[in-house]
Amino acid sequence: MADKSLFSRLKKLFSANLIIRKVDGKTRVIDINKLQAYGARGQLATNYAVDRFTRMVSAGGTYGSVEGQRSTYQMARRQLFSDYEMMSTDAIISAALDIFSDECIGPDTVIPLLNGEKYTVQELYNNGSKDFWVYSLDDSLSEFVPAKCAGVKYNGKKDMYRIILEDNTTIEATGNHLWVFPNGSLISTNDLKVGDGIKVFRTKLSDYKQITGYEMICEKGKWQFIHRMVANRYHKLSKQKSEVSGSGVIHHASFDKLNNSPDDLVWMNSNDHLRLHAKFNKEIWKDAAKA
Repeated sequence: MADKSLFSRLKKLFSANLIIRKVDGKTRVIDINKLQAYGARGQLATNYAVDRFTRMVSAGGTYGSVEGQRSTYQMARRQLFSDYEMMSTDAIISAALDIFSDECIGPDTVIPLLNGEKYTVQELYNNGSKDFWVYSLDDSLSEFVPAKCAGVKYNGKKDMYRIILEDNTTIEATGNHLWVFPNGSLISTNDLKVGDGIKVFRTKLSDYKQITGYEMICEKGKWQFIHRMVANRYHKLSKQKSEVSGSGVIHHASFDKLNNSPDDLVWMNSNDHLRLHAKFNKEIWKDAAKA
């Protein structure tokens, strides 16, 4: 039997005024007549269905404390997305929903991947890149977690803002793109002011005597190894840790110490890890001697 509530939501969604009902009962009118003067180039849009919803709703409003704001925002995300989940399974409706998913960043934005490579949004789009691992934040918007990006999508011409950071880094984004303040609260590009500080991630290569050349990230004022954070925060890897006998260490399967994608990391017994690297180094020297 057809879902009558679904049809009523569809009627509201595709009404003449194109109004989407918010969870709190208020309404948001989509401005379909907005001039969109940005060039026809690729723009980032993570294609997870839940991220489509994230781009549809604004986190604006006053919720009291920062913690309360984050909690209310996450609850609203889940509530509103459930309202559109069934629609996303239909190809035509899914495409229509994408009209509203207009939160974008510019094609020249550089995206650092967890495998150590860096590409612009335009390059990822042109290459047809799919299912690649990127840096992300957890639900509390406080800790780094690995996340898989389904792909990059060109989302039409948009009015764009140019944000210039204090180190002269320039980022182009739509007015409804959300940014995270250091305290975890959210703000859209439209509401940013000169002098505002947004959350950024800083990385560097380790220079410790025993472990050099590994990428580290600064979190909560402390430098931590990214491969260890990924191994402990990605659920499949953290589960694997309990299955390792004795003292466990993280091994880069490709022997590339800058590749911190979960797909390239594996927990190993520390002694087995030493023997594996000793064998690997022996083979390298053997090949060098033949050259």
